[in-house]
Amino acid sequence: MSNEVVILAIHGMGDTLPSFADKFQNKLARKLGSNWVNVYFDTIYYANVFQDNQARVFNRIKANDEIDWIALRKFLMFGFSDAAGFERKCNEQGSPYEQVQDIILDSLDRAYDAVGGAANIVLIAQSLGCHVISNFIWDAQSKDPKYGAWSNGGFEDSPPGSDLDKFRRLKGLKYLYFTGCNIPIFVAGLSQNKIKAIASTSKGYHFKWKNFYDPDDPLGWPLKNLTVKSEKQSYKFEVNEDNAINTGSLIRSWNPLSHTAYWSDNDVLNPLADDVEALIA
Repeated sequence: MSNEVVILAIHGMGDTLPSFADKFQNKLARKLGSNWVNVYFDTIYYANVFQDNQARVFNRIKANDEIDWIALRKFLMFGFSDAAGFERKCNEQGSPYEQVQDIILDSLDRAYDAVGGAANIVLIAQSLGCHVISNFIWDAQSKDPKYGAWSNGGFEDSPPGSDLDKFRRLKGLKYLYFTGCNIPIFVAGLSQNKIKAIASTSKGYHFKWKNFYDPDDPLGWPLKNLTVKSEKQSYKFEVNEDNAINTGSLIRSWNPLSHTAYWSDNDVLNPLADDVEALIA
């Protein structure tokens, strides 16, 4: 294959179908036109780690108890139990944390087999997916990670420094797009000196990190002012852009429903298409 750019999309919290990125993929393909032939597109779908358990609990309560606001309750249960379950007992073998990272690795391995290790990577993450992929990159960048896929030092089939090892560690990442990111909710309780960002310009990485949030979206946050000083591994230093946008239709754009509208909004799609075209050119 002659693909030059790998685009990977990772979803956020909530009751999510494997087809979560179909409409986004179609919209982006139309914007790229003939350049789409140079793109390998895939998704990182991790919701199945949590959803069977969530559905059992939700349906049991719904069938046996009087509750209102069913759609909102379902969103909150599926969404926030994703967040709570992701890092629970992450030091244990087979933990949800490890399972999710294995799913990320499976997507990367598919891309590597399809296009090889020299391809440029663009990754777009929504909501909780921003936290998920940030943890993955953090572990990949760490010398001695305690949890997850890299806790044993790597893999026998990809020794350190090999093309596959670099690809799995996302060292070919060129653009990292965050939409509706809720990382501030996870780290706000930490002291300032413990709030660290992944490295975008060191440790063998060189990518542009663009964050998009709607001021009306309570689950989407700016990132640069998470940290005070502009120094390496501070959000102020590592994040290139915080973009405040107005997502969605008239029904969604002015309220929390804007959280679900980023990937259909031209304020995200247009710069993404421009960045992909620049990589292809």
